[in-house]
Amino acid sequence: MKVKIIFITLLIILNFSCKIEKEEETLFIKISLWEKGTKLRGINIWQKKIDYEVDEDFIGPGIVGPPFTQEDFNKLREMGVNYVNISHPGIFKVNPPYDLDNDILENLKSLIIMIKNADMFCVISFRTGPGRSEYTFYRGEDYQSDPENGWFDEKYYNDDVWKSEALQEKWAEMWKKTAEVFKDYDNVVGYDLMVEPNSNDVFFETEDPDSFYPKYSGTLYDWNQFYPKLVSAIREVDENTPILISSLDWGEIDWMKYMQTIDCSNLVYTVHQYDPHEYTHDIKSYSYPDRFDIDYDGVIDDFNYTWLENKINKVKDFIQSNGVNSAINEYGVIRWVKNAKDFLDDEMGLFESMGVNYAIWAYSTQWEPYRTEIDDFNYLFGTNKSNKTEDYNNVLINILKKYWSKNTIFPSTIK
Repeated sequence: MKVKIIFITLLIILNFSCKIEKEEETLFIKISLWEKGTKLRGINIWQKKIDYEVDEDFIGPGIVGPPFTQEDFNKLREMGVNYVNISHPGIFKVNPPYDLDNDILENLKSLIIMIKNADMFCVISFRTGPGRSEYTFYRGEDYQSDPENGWFDEKYYNDDVWKSEALQEKWAEMWKKTAEVFKDYDNVVGYDLMVEPNSNDVFFETEDPDSFYPKYSGTLYDWNQFYPKLVSAIREVDENTPILISSLDWGEIDWMKYMQTIDCSNLVYTVHQYDPHEYTHDIKSYSYPDRFDIDYDGVIDDFNYTWLENKINKVKDFIQSNGVNSAINEYGVIRWVKNAKDFLDDEMGLFESMGVNYAIWAYSTQWEPYRTEIDDFNYLFGTNKSNKTEDYNNVLINILKKYWSKNTIFPSTIK
């Protein structure tokens, strides 16, 4: 009898030790992917909840679109990608009663499973949630603002989350539920709290942090007081999964230095890099390199490698000043702008030298007609604006694969 008791006790101890070891291993794997050098090089995918009055069947026949298939993710993996940033609707409803939307949750689960089956990691990034609609990203494109080219009614705007403490608490509740569901998914290596926080632009039309913060610091408009609530909610149920926190002003690098860091484990402070917009978004026909007034101060600037290096070094300064992890989880350039290949090559080289993870915007679905209609950032079509034929060896894709080929860590390699 005594021998049996000893044996059972040993089994309990061994089982407990294995459990602790497994938990420590999960923690090490997930946060280590975001520190001490670039380990994740990937791409964004985008989806929205379909509003049939606006979208009809343009982005798909389901609840969320455009749809992705297993083959989409398999092709990414074949090109060397190991990380997909899922830019996705939040799992709580935008409008009252702000409760769980099971259709959105199930769609998210499906994406994550397909990404895992393709042997890639992913980050969950919420675009919407209680009091924040997808249309915040398309301000000025409504019928009322642009009668000729507008594509939706202004009633679809909803940015109430920046004016309501109750809605901000609902976001915390949404993230807690998300963490409860996905904390044990081994290929989910990050939660991105909000895609491009933008209260400064929506309500005050300012891109100047020096004028914004003296007036609105500590108010509901201040992301620095909002995001810690979301972190705390997640950490109640999930201590391990890294949390990604973007800067205000749509993730703009110049606003990063105003971010207030908090004392919490496994955080990653992120930015989006689309500067200068006049070039990356083909607003004017500039090239790389070129000379133009980048910052609207009336002085012509040199837009070249040195300018790009100085811009990206602001992220390095933030990392060194605060002793934190960082990432560039969106960047990109419209595929047909002049010398896009060289711009991307230099930019990704700088990311590598800084040792941060990065994900380009954006990988297109195969869904027609979306694939050929919204193709600004569809690098498979190459640099010819009129081309609608995929080429997996065009000059842009080859630059991307040059860096994606550096990936050596995949879910299958850490088992």
